[in-house]
Amino acid sequence: CINESAGRCRAVKCTANRCASGDSAVLETFLDSDFCLQPKGDSYSRKSVFDCMLAGSIPVIFWERTAYGQYEWFLPEEAGSYSVFIDQREVRNGSASIRGVLEKFSRERVRKMREKVIETIPKLVYASAPEGLETINDAFDITLHGI
Repeated sequence: CINESAGRCRAVKCTANRCASGDSAVLETFLDSDFCLQPKGDSYSRKSVFDCMLAGSIPVIFWERTAYGQYEWFLPEEAGSYSVFIDQREVRNGSASIRGVLEKFSRERVRKMREKVIETIPKLVYASAPEGLETINDAFDITLHGI
């Protein structure tokens, strides 16, 4: 991102615990982005994947365990309908370019993927109203049904 022209790529500098303190820079970046890169973290899952999706952005995942397989109840069955997977080994060995992969998505395909992300949001949150989300199952409903 540092080497990209303005507007093509945004990076959030998380120095001095800026991102850990709930700074709005991360959320603003997610809200203004079609895609959000989600590199492997220090655990299998990344909270950032869900923050990204709650903001309506498409997560770009580099390690299958980041989201696929462990959230089957909450995420759409077809991973390619709401996310992009780029194998981290291909990025490291130079056989895949993140920019190259993402530039292949048409505006229409991005629109459809974002619609799928937005459609998924109720499954990722807990309703605060006593009556829930009426006809839509929230994360709590899905968990109870799954158990």
